[in-house]
Amino acid sequence: MVEAWPLDLPLDPLIAGYDEVIPSNIKEKQTSSGVPLRFRKYTRPPRFPLSITLPFTRAQVATFLTFYEVTLVDGINPFTFTHPRTGTAITCYFRAEQDLHFKPQPGAKEWHLPVQLEIEP
Repeated sequence: MVEAWPLDLPLDPLIAGYDEVIPSNIKEKQTSSGVPLRFRKYTRPPRFPLSITLPFTRAQVATFLTFYEVTLVDGINPFTFTHPRTGTAITCYFRAEQDLHFKPQPGAKEWHLPVQLEIEP
């Protein structure tokens, strides 16, 4: 079962930390003559990377850590999230081998968490 992103955690990432990549699934092969042949690299494309930075309050940090460590088993399991650009539900994973760094924001009583997600195609 895929868990849902908790409703009391932020859904809207900061614009400054947003980066979305749609990897190419096209490969070209030169021929001895004529136009190069084009074909798919994969029959099923890899997960799309999405980098976002989320703003958290102190209480939301505690909620997030419980969700990440307990519900998602230290970020191993997938979860559903609302795509920031399209507003549609997506299934994603936290990118493997990334450390989580909460960055306190001076005077804002807010912590920013940059994360890399992988969206299931």
